[in-house]
Amino acid sequence: MTKKQIYLLLLLFFSTSSMLLAQELSSAKKAEVAGYIQQAERFLNEDNKNMAVSNYSKIASIYWDNGLTTEAISYFEKTLQLSEQLGNKNGIKQINTNLAYIYTDLGNDSKALFHFQKAYEATRNTKDKDKTNIIECLNNIAMAQKSLKMHNEAIATLKESLGYALEEKDNQKLLRSCYSELAENYQAIGDMENWKLNYGYFISFNSYVMGTEKLEIEKKQAVALAQATAARLKLKLTELEYALTKDSLQSAAKLTKEQQMEIDLLNQTKKINDLELQKREAEIQKARTEKYILFGILGIIFIIFILVFFQFRQKKKANKLLAEKNKQLEQQKDEISMKNLSLRSLNTALEKQKAEIIASNEKLEILNKELAGKNQQIEQSIVYASKIQEAILPSQKAIQTNFPNSFIFYRPRDIVSGDFYWYSAKNGKQIIAAVDCTGHSVPGAFMSMIGNTLLNEIVNEKNIMHPAMILDKLHEGIVNTLNQGRDNDPKDGMDITLCVIDKENRELEIAAANHSVFIITGNELQEIEGDIFSIGDEMLLNKVVNFTNHTIFLDEDTSLYMMSDGYQDQFGGDNNSKFMKLNVKKLLIANQHLSLEEQGKLMASKFDEWRGDKKQIDDVLMIGLKIEC
Repeated sequence: MTKKQIYLLLLLFFSTSSMLLAQELSSAKKAEVAGYIQQAERFLNEDNKNMAVSNYSKIASIYWDNGLTTEAISYFEKTLQLSEQLGNKNGIKQINTNLAYIYTDLGNDSKALFHFQKAYEATRNTKDKDKTNIIECLNNIAMAQKSLKMHNEAIATLKESLGYALEEKDNQKLLRSCYSELAENYQAIGDMENWKLNYGYFISFNSYVMGTEKLEIEKKQAVALAQATAARLKLKLTELEYALTKDSLQSAAKLTKEQQMEIDLLNQTKKINDLELQKREAEIQKARTEKYILFGILGIIFIIFILVFFQFRQKKKANKLLAEKNKQLEQQKDEISMKNLSLRSLNTALEKQKAEIIASNEKLEILNKELAGKNQQIEQSIVYASKIQEAILPSQKAIQTNFPNSFIFYRPRDIVSGDFYWYSAKNGKQIIAAVDCTGHSVPGAFMSMIGNTLLNEIVNEKNIMHPAMILDKLHEGIVNTLNQGRDNDPKDGMDITLCVIDKENRELEIAAANHSVFIITGNELQEIEGDIFSIGDEMLLNKVVNFTNHTIFLDEDTSLYMMSDGYQDQFGGDNNSKFMKLNVKKLLIANQHLSLEEQGKLMASKFDEWRGDKKQIDDVLMIGLKIEC
């Protein structure tokens, strides 16, 4: 691995860690969310769904503002369900729009498109049917369709939006936006004629809008200047009037002619400024009218130019096609004469080809039979290999003897598996491991055989009982066995969780490579995350490896769960999404009242229920043990 690749990997790790740390509500926000949840539940009990919607919306907004999109989506969906029950079309439109923006930020354009369409349906069904809202919804749909490269669908949506925009008077910005998006989609599908036409419209409306905005700015600046001048004059007059009021009538009588002349001059200046302001506004209005006329003329000239240009091109194409057609007719005439001469030769060639095809079909039939036989032999070999693999797995009876309250959920994706579990009882301690090897099927099975052999050698022959040291030696054995480091692309390895349980001293030691372990005491779940690299990881080649050892002292009965990532990564459910680690945790905590054997059956049935008719994407291994103190 190059230094640049290592740098990028570390940057990704620290960025992800920062995101995970940031995605946590402050204590104040948690308290605020708890208060809203309590109020929402109270309003639901009182059948006041409107107030429940208000509180759930506040919760969703808090999660959204703090980057917790999963929780935000959950509460927006609750709000959406209640709004649909209430028939609140405006609420349905706004919530679907919020969900669409969240999925857009997450890069899930399909989900975003779904919710933009739902927002549009709600807007169409409102009583007022505000055209600006309809145009906004259609433009959002077109944006999602463009991201999904559904350019033809986006063009159809934008044409519908354009129809509404043309009905809106003096809303040139909407027209500019529609023509801009239409031009981009036509360009994406290679329709350059429509691209030029719509781009021309965009340029015209953009110039008009920019000119209008410039005039508005100039008007505001002129008005502000006049108002500032008037304010200064007014302030001066106020100061003078205050001076007159402050003095007595005698002081007023002594007012000098110069002060009186100054007051008259200020009043006259104010009148002149008012006239200048009126004159300036008239000039701005006149300039605006002239610009409107100029933009209109330019737009008409541009449209006429486009039409003349297209007519010229069509005429040129027609003349060219006519000339080519005449040339083709002459060529066809000569070809017909030649074909009549070669017809007999063609018939002879066809008969020869027919005989060759019959012979080829006979050969293909023979090859298909041979291929079917070879496939059957390969399948039989793999089935036999699965029996060998099952034979090396430790006996579940041996595990259940020392852990009567336990389960092992083991399901290969194919006939043979890259996942395997390993167990040994030695020196009064129980050593158990859950291993996920690189690959599936036959490659994964070969890796599992190597891993099983190395674990037997390290623990049973060399008497190494320290979990972290066992993983260090396992890594060294994998690298040496596969001769990794001699080429530039080592990819074979394994992820593993290994636990050493000392019941007598009530001590549990754990080491893990790219795995997590769940420990539940009472109803509290503790997750122990292993080291971020795998056994045989290319990052560790030619380096001293020191895996982390975790030691836990057991004060009461404890449930221990080890697993590969096949369970949490399985796609399924209504949205064909991953099951996710968070749901695995929730499922384990919710069923602590069951025995481990019942939990194992439940985990298997939940996996099948989630997967449904979807394909199993990976090997699945999950081990659950009750450590009784």
